[in-house]
Amino acid sequence: MIRESPLRVKMEGLTKELKEQMDEASKLDELIWKDLGEIGYGS
Repeated sequence: MIRESPLRVKMEGLTKELKEQMDEASKLDELIWKDLGEIGYGS
């Protein structure tokens, strides 16, 4: 049986977490720009 290296396992978890955080950040950016537009700022 071949074991996965601890670094590979850790990196897989970290990249999954980063993707989730980036997805959430994108949603928040959209909401922020929408709200700014509603009060006369933004494009």
